Amino acid sequence: MKIEVVISKNKLKLLALIFVCIIFFKPLAVNSLPEYNSLNNIWDSVRVLVFLVLAAKILLYHRVSYMLTSVILCHAVFFFSTFVHGGNIKGLIVQAASVIGFCFLIEIEGRKNLERFYEALFYGLSILIILHSVFMILKPDGLGYDRVYYNSVYFLASKNGLTKFFFPAVISGFVCCEFNSKKYKRRAIGIAGLCLILSIVVHSTTTMIGLIVCISLFCLSKSGRGKKLPLNVNRISILILAVALIASLAAFNGWLNYIVSSLSDAQKATNYLDRVVIWKKAISLITNSPFLGYGMPYNGGHINVNGKYMYSHNGYLEFFLYGGIIGFLLCLRQLIFVLRARSEINQDSICIPVVCGIVGFVIMMITESHVSTIAYWGFFVMFEQLLNYEKNLGSSEGAVHY
Repeated sequence: MKIEVVISKNKLKLLALIFVCIIFFKPLAVNSLPEYNSLNNIWDSVRVLVFLVLAAKILLYHRVSYMLTSVILCHAVFFFSTFVHGGNIKGLIVQAASVIGFCFLIEIEGRKNLERFYEALFYGLSILIILHSVFMILKPDGLGYDRVYYNSVYFLASKNGLTKFFFPAVISGFVCCEFNSKKYKRRAIGIAGLCLILSIVVHSTTTMIGLIVCISLFCLSKSGRGKKLPLNVNRISILILAVALIASLAAFNGWLNYIVSSLSDAQKATNYLDRVVIWKKAISLITNSPFLGYGMPYNGGHINVNGKYMYSHNGYLEFFLYGGIIGFLLCLRQLIFVLRARSEINQDSICIPVVCGIVGFVIMMITESHVSTIAYWGFFVMFEQLLNYEKNLGSSEGAVHY
């Protein structure tokens, strides 16, 4: 009887944690469609309340990690820039409560029970993704249109916005596999496959490429043949990032215009050429306020394109636009931390899934902005947490082999 009570308590804790995780991942349908305004306000209020509870716990009981400090400092810079330029303070409060609150949750719950946290995150996001799939079957053309860009709104997001949900779901599933392959492997593969299929169905090229890179790197690290290759995951990741950097420079200078126009369909080519124009306008804005940036805007973005304000479609430019060179350097600080720690990561490291996720995000940020994406910030806090967990174990002997 005593054992049954203990199991019941553990399940209740897991269910409560699943609910808290879902609170930080609000579907776009709730945020964008007018009929859900009341639910949207309740969701934001609950999220801010959860943030305050987690912040109190952090202040009272926990030491703030290096990566969490970077996240807080970066958002402090965003707040200062937004205040100076009269930007969207209310919107930034909600964003900061979401991002920093989720990072607080990682810190607190990860120190209590690491496996339970990643299990809750995986199950919570899996529920949302399965609901998203059901809505896509019932409403293949979407539930409506968003208020800023007039794109079709599906349950979770529209096209490239799906990254915010798919990536943490896939990565948390892979991390769960590191703890217990037998229990989680099929579920993690199932969700990863579903995310990839959904990204193909809605023609989200950025999400699809990011997922393929992420899943391929993880599979390579866990395959017997991957371990025999002269290039390990760390080196391959650096090679991918170098290629991505070269591609970015080529795109900025218009060197890829002819290639993209020749090989892509008309819509994809137009999207790419439009992005080049937006990038150039973003650089022009940055040169006018290089140190502070502009903070969080009201109208969907900083860049005026034919009377409609848009974001820069590039994560690195967006960091400059939000927080100037200080914001960008704080972003760079996180990436440097991961690169410096790569010597401590072997093929069996529990950190590998999160490294794969970070590499995927770094590539996707060439054509999309993830300044407001919870998972982007969370991955860095997860990385440091898992790295410390592995150090405390003394070795990675407990890692799972496939």
